[in-house]
Amino acid sequence: MKKFLLQFIPEHYSHEDQNFRKAKLFVNICFITSLFSTFYFVSSSLVGMPKVQWAMAFNAVGFVLLPFVLRKDWLSLKFLANCYISIGGIGVLITVFNTGGLISSILPWLAVLPITSLMLIDKRSGWVWTILSYLAITLVGLLSIFGFKFNDEAQVSFLPLFNTANLNGLGVLIFLIALVFENTTNTALKNLADKNTLLDMEKKRSEDLLSNILPEEVIEELKQNGESRARLYTNVTVMFTDFVNFTGISETLTPGELVEEIHKNFTAFDAIMEKHGIEKIKTIGDAYLAVCGLPIEVADHAQRITKAALEIQAFMLTNSGKFQVRIGIHSGQVVAGIVGVKKFAYDIWGDTVNMANRMESNSEAGKINISQATYELLTGTERSGSAEFEFEYRGKINAKNKGEVDMWFVENVEIM
Repeated sequence: MKKFLLQFIPEHYSHEDQNFRKAKLFVNICFITSLFSTFYFVSSSLVGMPKVQWAMAFNAVGFVLLPFVLRKDWLSLKFLANCYISIGGIGVLITVFNTGGLISSILPWLAVLPITSLMLIDKRSGWVWTILSYLAITLVGLLSIFGFKFNDEAQVSFLPLFNTANLNGLGVLIFLIALVFENTTNTALKNLADKNTLLDMEKKRSEDLLSNILPEEVIEELKQNGESRARLYTNVTVMFTDFVNFTGISETLTPGELVEEIHKNFTAFDAIMEKHGIEKIKTIGDAYLAVCGLPIEVADHAQRITKAALEIQAFMLTNSGKFQVRIGIHSGQVVAGIVGVKKFAYDIWGDTVNMANRMESNSEAGKINISQATYELLTGTERSGSAEFEFEYRGKINAKNKGEVDMWFVENVEIM
């Protein structure tokens, strides 16, 4: 039955559109009321009420034809809905004027018209048909009061039967219309709920993707303000890593093998950064840049990033990979924020970043090279028991564009 009714809805009506739901309701109501009109056509024929009989025949045929007109898409749904209401109203009034003794039981059928208009068209039409319907009811009532002679075709012996049938039919019709409306509404709400579920899934997927690109705090700032301002962070520690002889080794690998090897290493680095609460900034070729102490400031940023560096060192020694790694660390201040307006990239700038890069370039394979600033932060922290880190002073080493700089290797760490 559902498949039969749906074939009367034009193809261009989207299942997600409100017009589709109204069209579905319209087709259902047309066939329901056509069945009732057919019933009254047969019953009025049996008791000898020719004018009522042909009025009901007019209704039954008119209601059946409307879905076919809709299917052909010759007229708009709104126009056809008004036609339906007009046909129903005319049929009821013809019946009223030809069944004088049954006015009280037939006239309430006009009350169905405003409800139908409200469901099929809009609030404005609902109000219009409400006013017209109750004006018609009032007019018939006044005519009765002032002694208007209706053309009474009904036989007195059939009055109780007609009264019962009309009132029962009205109740059943209103119930069926409400039932169809309820089913249509529930279907629409279910479709909406399914769509909202899909939207929530897509939203979560987008947010997860965004959280892999930007820090959570920056994402929230973008949501609230539509922008994220660059900020100065005075106490952070920056780490650079770089693969030793990357160019020479990469020439011995296929592109697929090279990408797989880099992916394996950087995936491990990412997990280590997350473990220690460190913000990965970006990868630049075979270089990996991370910082601790932003966007959430922490006091132990130097300790965290040194522990992470030592875990990277241990991973590279035990994973049987093709590369060795150099690591450089420096502490100081940086400016961090988003650059550009497309393809957002969270980045850091400042001399601290440059110095961390110099620490890396002056490191050695499998070693972690730190600056004097980071060394002082690590050794100046109060600790009980054995030292967390051991250091090897390398002396003053010439760093590009920086002159002579004190450097230290971190060794023999006890990972907490």
